[in-house]
Amino acid sequence: MFGKVYSNGGLAFRDPTCRRLVSVSKDGTARIWDTVLGTTLASLSGHTASVTCVRWGGEGLIFTGSQDKTIKVWTPEARFLLPSPVTVW
Repeated sequence: MFGKVYSNGGLAFRDPTCRRLVSVSKDGTARIWDTVLGTTLASLSGHTASVTCVRWGGEGLIFTGSQDKTIKVWTPEARFLLPSPVTVW
């Protein structure tokens, strides 16, 4: 569950054999996908501008960065946004 994180701009997944992948979008959301079924498991909304990068990081958290100049931290299983987004100047 805490495998190496592979990231490519708008996509991040924890392990090439894992079924879950995160994508980001210009609509201000990040989506968790089931890569086998091709379905969306969750939509993470909270940014006010395009989400331009994602990282599936340590302890299973998802980090998203947006053109709204914030970085948000998410818990993928509970689909919650953690408090205190970071503002980037």
